[in-house]
Amino acid sequence: MKKRKAAFISVLAVVLTAVFPAVFLYCNNAEEAAFKEILPAIAISAALALASYLLCRLILHKAYTASVVATTFVLLLTNFAYLEKGIKIFFDLEYWQTVPILIVIQMHVAWFVSRRLSDEAVETVSKTIGLVFSLLIAFNVIMAAPGMISRASLQRELKENTSKNETLTADASAKPNIYMILFDEYAGFRQMQEYYHYDNAVLKDFLEENHFNISYTSQNEGIQTRVVLGDVVSLDYVITSDSDSHLSEITAALNSGVLFDFLREHGYYVQGVQDEPVFDLPSPIENNTETKGKTMSGESLTDLCLEQSILYPLYRVNASERLEEILKVADYMSDADHVKNESTFTWVYFNFPHQPFVVDENGVDISTAYSTDWVNKKWYLGQYKYATKLMIKICQNIIDHDPESIILLWSDHGARAGLRRDGVNWFYVPFEVITNPLNAVYYKGEELDIEGLSSLNTLRTVLNRAFGTDFEILPVPEWSVYRHTKRYLDEKEVEAWKEK
Repeated sequence: MKKRKAAFISVLAVVLTAVFPAVFLYCNNAEEAAFKEILPAIAISAALALASYLLCRLILHKAYTASVVATTFVLLLTNFAYLEKGIKIFFDLEYWQTVPILIVIQMHVAWFVSRRLSDEAVETVSKTIGLVFSLLIAFNVIMAAPGMISRASLQRELKENTSKNETLTADASAKPNIYMILFDEYAGFRQMQEYYHYDNAVLKDFLEENHFNISYTSQNEGIQTRVVLGDVVSLDYVITSDSDSHLSEITAALNSGVLFDFLREHGYYVQGVQDEPVFDLPSPIENNTETKGKTMSGESLTDLCLEQSILYPLYRVNASERLEEILKVADYMSDADHVKNESTFTWVYFNFPHQPFVVDENGVDISTAYSTDWVNKKWYLGQYKYATKLMIKICQNIIDHDPESIILLWSDHGARAGLRRDGVNWFYVPFEVITNPLNAVYYKGEELDIEGLSSLNTLRTVLNRAFGTDFEILPVPEWSVYRHTKRYLDEKEVEAWKEK
């Protein structure tokens, strides 16, 4: 019985140590992410912990001794990237050089614990580790509880709103289908011309030939997707900052569903077709409904955890899986059979050409080594050109088979080209250029003046025309922390990059 208890406490101490970083990360993002999003990281961390413990137990025999040694080893495995960065401050070492050095250090730690510490001392250390990490996990979970409850409440509210698709029966027989299509981080014409030396004539010509109304001078309120979309679906500028301290406000706006309720009240069926779900909407595509928490650069919680572990060189973006989701949405929207005859609002979202960069202009996979490389312009430009091809194919299909429809073809912001230094994103491109998005509207082939309107004001203008509402044109907020904080690289660096 005593041996079983020792084994249980020993294993628990190692596992709790291993999973704490993942739990901590989730608890600090509980309002934005579901717990199951961190489960892969927790499972991998726990597996590393168990493997480390079993190896140490096999060599050292004693449960508590194996526990303490395994715990130090687990700390090395799960925080390797941080340790490597610390070492690089003093020594310019590669990954393959750093690993053996840290392993040798770990072997010395194991020798010290097993040879120099008494059994009583090792038992005390093991139990203390288990107790400390138990308390840390419990404390973080308790502190995150309001966020968990808030997210759960919002998810329930969204599901209730979704059910309204089946219960609202207002007559919409005379209303056109509406398609709101957004390509995340798709730069406007100005940015591509001035900073990428690319004349996007292929898209411009297509839009003009097919009677799209184009705004070349639109400005949005921020460079964060969740901020722009939070305001759009709220039908108002309700978010007052894009800083992390306003996370609750941003999350509430994203989940407000005012736009969707408005459309349902006018008899529309509201659905979502998304490569990475932003809104919890019923979808004609399987497994295409649940929203997930993402960072500004598109990383999930599991990504963030594993990128700090010793596995980070092996953990790369799976280009094939990412492209598969993108093409699933593109193929659906490009299929004539999927064009609805009844009044339907379809929210279409591509997290593309947003980084990570996974394909060239022909849709061919590129090396994962370039997945976040903004310095070499060809990676974003190639993915941008391929996104343009998908965009044109989708819009052509809709116009051919649903010419009386309304298409809002947008991006939320342009290319946030830059580098990450000292934990801060620094940009090559000025704020006012990044906030100039793609903004084009096909309104049943008719003219509609949207020049200079933001995404939200463009939507309000379309709704006024379609439903006879009287939404006013609102002033675009200027509160963004990115607008008022120096986030630009050195002027010489910017000019050198711009001229490449």
